[in-house]
Amino acid sequence: MRAAEGLDDMRLSSRTVNSVGATLICVAVIAWVGFEIRKPSLSAVHFGNEDIAGITYSADVLLRGGLPLVDTFEAKAPGSFFLTAIVFKLFGRSVHVLESFGLVWSLIGAIGIFFGGRILFGTASGLVAALIFCGSVAISDALTINYNAWMSTAAIWAAVLFLAGLKRGHWGWFFAAGVALVWAALLKRQGGVTLPLYLGTIAVLPYLRRPSGWAAVPRRPALVAFVGGLATGIAPLVLFYLVRGGFGGAVAFVKHFAFSSSGWRYAAADVDAAGRLSRLEDGIVGLVEFMALPTLLATMAAVAIPWRSNQRLGLRGAFLGGHLILSFVAISLGFRYYRSYYSQMLPAALWLAAHSDGALMPWLRLSSWPRSIGQVLGRLAFLAIVVMACAPAALNDFHILVTIRDGRGRYQEFRADTARIGKLIKSNTSPKDTIWIWGRWAWPVYFYSERLSCTRYFKNLGVVTNNLTNTWRRPTTMTRFNHSGPWRELGRELAACKPAFIVVALNESYAGFTAFEQLLATQYEKVPNFRAHAYALYVHKKHPLKGSHRRATEQVVPSLPQGQTGGRLFEGIRSLGGLKDATPMAPAVRAKSAPRLNAKPAGVAR
Repeated sequence: MRAAEGLDDMRLSSRTVNSVGATLICVAVIAWVGFEIRKPSLSAVHFGNEDIAGITYSADVLLRGGLPLVDTFEAKAPGSFFLTAIVFKLFGRSVHVLESFGLVWSLIGAIGIFFGGRILFGTASGLVAALIFCGSVAISDALTINYNAWMSTAAIWAAVLFLAGLKRGHWGWFFAAGVALVWAALLKRQGGVTLPLYLGTIAVLPYLRRPSGWAAVPRRPALVAFVGGLATGIAPLVLFYLVRGGFGGAVAFVKHFAFSSSGWRYAAADVDAAGRLSRLEDGIVGLVEFMALPTLLATMAAVAIPWRSNQRLGLRGAFLGGHLILSFVAISLGFRYYRSYYSQMLPAALWLAAHSDGALMPWLRLSSWPRSIGQVLGRLAFLAIVVMACAPAALNDFHILVTIRDGRGRYQEFRADTARIGKLIKSNTSPKDTIWIWGRWAWPVYFYSERLSCTRYFKNLGVVTNNLTNTWRRPTTMTRFNHSGPWRELGRELAACKPAFIVVALNESYAGFTAFEQLLATQYEKVPNFRAHAYALYVHKKHPLKGSHRRATEQVVPSLPQGQTGGRLFEGIRSLGGLKDATPMAPAVRAKSAPRLNAKPAGVAR
């Protein structure tokens, strides 16, 4: 008896070792494939898009003691600001560091796809889904780390942890899933659109067929744990704002994240019913354009599974179907349909594509193949038809991926010009000086110059201008100044704080913004001997310039010899913290543990 038990234990141990070994091999293969696909991102020297510069700006505000959403006006969810600040704090502040972390972050997402597929249908399904994901997500995010890329990995792991809870029945998995899901929403609000799926799945558990071997899940503990995870996930940021900004700071954070008026305006979409229908067409066609192979395989699986099974709707099918539908709802908010949005649909589509009874995986199981020659030849003929059907989609995705990889190290000249402008501003200002930027193309100048905005309105898009009107296949019209935003307050702040430099991106019109037009005309002039393709660079008339950009009328004031009064004065100011502690901080930004630096000028509205 004991010998038999010992033999069973040895077999169980052997199966465990083999399982762990297979898992490690799969993870290594996925990491290698994902790295090879995304390797060109490591050569990045400029931002892939302007949204990333918006993220790094708020990260800089955090690192200098400020509070995004309180000391700045921002429409985006704040999670990526904090993660980027942590990355900069740990590894240094550079485009290369951020893009390198973006590569790692994407690999973490790919590994999550593997574990999700493994929980659902086994190791082979997880491996296939993850390998396709490595290529497909690189198409969606274009090998860079924008809001959608940040959100995607957290959303993947929320689903994986929730599925682990459904399979094993332990409340801890549901708690962890709640934490991950709220962070997906904190990284991009669309990540929280799937919340009803999680709550609804728990609610209807008794009515769904459980797969063989899955535990019975008690609903109340699972629900309490999941909701507790949501609360625990958001608590650190609430506490951070409470400690650094007081009760008002915490209220501002919660109000912005959950009840953002700009967010609701974006979701409402400023288009009529006919426009929404045509944009919905863009969204559906985008599935074929940017995730052709996952879409085709998921569609084939959705047809094959009911054909092969007459059983009632199962837990896995309900979760994957609901996830896919709500993910499309999420990317449809605002009817914008940018390419990067489709990364949110990839997990459910790929898990469905890798279903053990779908159109793909049965071909990879030797046990499912017939033994007679005639039947094998018949199945081979059918397999050839499947391959030919998938070939155009696979070739489409491959072509797009190769194009993205080849172009990752090349930039349009207007993007490189932001680095030139930033370098000029940095060399002609001190850390206590501030700047201001009009137009989204110029946002990277904040990063390259290492200077912050003199006003909390550091971005104008959708604030004092209309919003973008494009989708992935229709161009946007030039954004223009509109009178519905806080332009009066912005004009007062600019007039009061007098930024040393103002950068204007020429792709956005400020015509009609009278206060800004008068400010440029009366107090600023274009920097001499500087040209950029898509920008105009202005300097305050009282601000000195160096080198070849110095004005013809500007006189050079000789510096005082070392040891004279100027040196003592400098040391005196330093001892008072005036220069030693000076940081390139907007007037509204808070100091970490001291009175506010660069306090807001009198009369400027907060």
